[in-house]
Amino acid sequence: MSFWPYYGLKKGISTTSWPDGDEESAGITPGRPRATQSLHPEESAAQCPTQALRVVKQPETADHAVAVDFSCCIHCQRCRTGAHALPWSQDFAWGASTASAQPPLGSRFSASLHVLYIDAGACGACVNEVRLVDAPPYNLHRLGIFVTATPRDADVLLVAGPITDAMRTAILKAYAAMPAPKRVMGMGTCAINGGIFGESFACAGGLEKIIPVDLWLPGCPPPASRHYSWLVASGGTGSANFPGGTALMLYIIAFLLFAAGPVLAFIPGRRIPALSAWSVMTSACILAGIQAVMAIAAGHDQPLIALQLPVIGPLDFVQTPLGGLLILITASVFAVALPFVTRDANLYPSARRGLFLAIVMLTLASMIGFFSAASIAAFIFCWELAALAIWGLITFETRQSKPVAAGLLTLALSELGSLAGLVSLLLLAAAAGSPQLERIASAIPTMSPTLLMVAGLLAFFGFGMKAGIIPLNVWLPAAHGTAPRSTSPILSGATLNLGLYAFLRIDAPIALHLPQLGLIILSSGALTALIGIIYALVEKDMKRLLAQSSVENMGIATAGIGAGLTFAAYGHPLLGGASMIAGLYHMINHSTFKTLLFLGAGGIDASTGTHNLDELGGLMKRLPALGTFFLLGAFAIAALPPFNGFVSEWLLLESLLRVVEIPDIPVRITFALSGALLALTSGLALTCFIMLPGSALMGLPRSTHASAAKKAPLTVVIPMGLLALLALLLGLAATLILPVLSRLAAPLLGANPTASLVPDFFHVPSQVPLAVRHALDPIGANLGATFLPLRSLVVMHLNQGNAPVVYAMSTLLTFLVLIFMLGTVWLLARGLRRRKYQVSRNTLWDAGLTRLRPEMTYTATTFAAPVRAVFQGFFHPLMEEKEERQGAFVLTRSYHQIITNISERLVIQPVIQSAMRIAALLAKMHKGRVNTYASYILIALVLVLIIVAGSP
Repeated sequence: MSFWPYYGLKKGISTTSWPDGDEESAGITPGRPRATQSLHPEESAAQCPTQALRVVKQPETADHAVAVDFSCCIHCQRCRTGAHALPWSQDFAWGASTASAQPPLGSRFSASLHVLYIDAGACGACVNEVRLVDAPPYNLHRLGIFVTATPRDADVLLVAGPITDAMRTAILKAYAAMPAPKRVMGMGTCAINGGIFGESFACAGGLEKIIPVDLWLPGCPPPASRHYSWLVASGGTGSANFPGGTALMLYIIAFLLFAAGPVLAFIPGRRIPALSAWSVMTSACILAGIQAVMAIAAGHDQPLIALQLPVIGPLDFVQTPLGGLLILITASVFAVALPFVTRDANLYPSARRGLFLAIVMLTLASMIGFFSAASIAAFIFCWELAALAIWGLITFETRQSKPVAAGLLTLALSELGSLAGLVSLLLLAAAAGSPQLERIASAIPTMSPTLLMVAGLLAFFGFGMKAGIIPLNVWLPAAHGTAPRSTSPILSGATLNLGLYAFLRIDAPIALHLPQLGLIILSSGALTALIGIIYALVEKDMKRLLAQSSVENMGIATAGIGAGLTFAAYGHPLLGGASMIAGLYHMINHSTFKTLLFLGAGGIDASTGTHNLDELGGLMKRLPALGTFFLLGAFAIAALPPFNGFVSEWLLLESLLRVVEIPDIPVRITFALSGALLALTSGLALTCFIMLPGSALMGLPRSTHASAAKKAPLTVVIPMGLLALLALLLGLAATLILPVLSRLAAPLLGANPTASLVPDFFHVPSQVPLAVRHALDPIGANLGATFLPLRSLVVMHLNQGNAPVVYAMSTLLTFLVLIFMLGTVWLLARGLRRRKYQVSRNTLWDAGLTRLRPEMTYTATTFAAPVRAVFQGFFHPLMEEKEERQGAFVLTRSYHQIITNISERLVIQPVIQSAMRIAALLAKMHKGRVNTYASYILIALVLVLIIVAGSP
């Protein structure tokens, strides 16, 4: 026994690496190969001893070719040798039965697969092949496929032999005892047509004569190297390494690390437990990000896990390229926010520290699950889990009333949106006959337009609540303004993408067949963007301002998605691709610069103890690194070149102008109004993010909080620097990122914009047609082409002939021009200084004041005063007056202006008031007499009897 390890190591691994590696017996002719044209078809056919080869005439070419009757073929290989050998292809397609021309892969078994093998009078050759696939050279167990001895546990019935009369009853009973769904596989020539015993009185002459066969494998016998391929395709794990492949393995490791991080945080102590928890959780984020990149690079869906639960139904998860993009964004946001999260968690006792980090990791895990969900049960389960985790983050400071109230509001609106989304999914699933999201999407063309519109609107406004789409977005500033400062980057930079992904999965297939829904998404997004930035301008709380700005940016991304779906629905998928790419790009950009800005707001709060803009000022001198990165983030979100916000917003506005390709006047009007709203939004955003860094960083300190600011924590400054660099790179490298987003948008629209247009413009500019290059020369397409590392101009559409429609985003050229201008100014300044010009310094006129007081400087409130005046009718502000008296004398009188969100004023408050009226009416009925209650019961009973009597 002690020698076994030695001989095992000496012999090495004997199990084949298939299906993850190369197939060792590819030269054999199993399955269903095709015989190519033979020079002597009659002689080639005559070589077959079973007359499985016959000569047929091809209708296309009138030539004669050799066809194969696989019910007679025994794979003796004689036709592959000799003077008239047939040239066989190596395309081993499936050998299907007459009842089914393809293998039943549409209903793949989940988890493990159990096979019942029945020998119905075979000679023994097929039995040897079946035993071989269970032996070490093939080892089906590693693929999750097992041979069972009872039909009660079997998924597949594998039969070999000519089906003798003695075995007929046994096969029928075994087939009847198998649970559904079940598959039948006929193995070898004998099972197909009885073989040499086909005409015998003691044989059935083929398996199909007694039970339906889903697939057969011809051959005498079928080689072991091929005959279990169908089993792998129909069930098992499909991988020789791990169930679900590398993707599931990485995710399981990441999820284990997600759980291990908070557990380490429960250990008493400060430095070592916190550092250990941060290291483990960051490693998990990196693993999830690596797998997401692999999913994007793969470009196709990959099943992860499929569970069949009682009552609930299938709980399936599939890794998609689009889901991989969202997982990459989410993991990146959590990774850069975790240092600050861990630092703030370390301020709590060890028990609450572990609980806090556990809620953070639960949020991340539920989001990854949501982006991988493939069935309704998985979709809603992960959505609800994320909603509860977000509520836990918002209300973690339970000793304060504002976080608790904001958390309850968030949870209530989230459940309302979840209910609407669930109703939408159930309506679509009932019409499609399946709870699988992919099958629902494929069945949408067969559904009625009314059903699609109702389901689409419920899904958009229900799931859109999480993205801050009107009218259910009043929770967002309240939640983000009161949540712990370290969680705000996560809440804004990551969790808002849940809503965008939800209606990308549900509404995108509907809008492709219902353009009216795309127009609703476009107009709602544009209106949401404008409302968000208007309210951001009048906020003096930094976190609430950034939260309102998140509403604006989610609206811009939604408008891009809606415009893309509308273009595609009207037969312009390439133009739709441009808008869709802009929407996806802006989603990435928002996660980048909003995480940066919320980290900055948290760092300012940690240094000063406040995030009230009217109490800040003068922080650029006290926090130079944080202030610089915060200023760069403001440039990015204000869509200033060469930062990333400029790329996506400019591309979106340019794509909206192409509505001239659609002849419908209402569509043009909708696009024009939406474009005007987005243009106004861009202008107001620029104003807002001039005000934000100006009032927070510039000028004089306006309170003791600002004047006594402490050094910013490195857990904020370093991630901010990385995000600022990323915002710049996303702006400069647009021509590298757009093709990736184009491939992700292609399944949504049915076309790949960058691959279908100007040839290789993104990679090999020299291959662009000369006429097109000449047409682009006047707008600078070739400017700097010899020394710039990237193309500075993006061409997204080519009209008939050589007239290109160009979306010019010269971010790289803009960056180089800015560097050139700054260098020129610096050289001129140095030249003037060398000439020793006399410089005189004089004090400015200060109206006779001894010094400029901080309260005399511009604040966020004074900066927003013109906006308040212009939109006075929009805000409907209420003035609250407070007096402090001493007897008959008024000591102080203060005024506080209250602005109620328009969605709350026009939608939520009327609903609440109606509910209160109904409750008051019911309260009156509740206080009645017993006779009145008896009358209510009698009336209800009569109504029930009438309904039952009238029902069929």
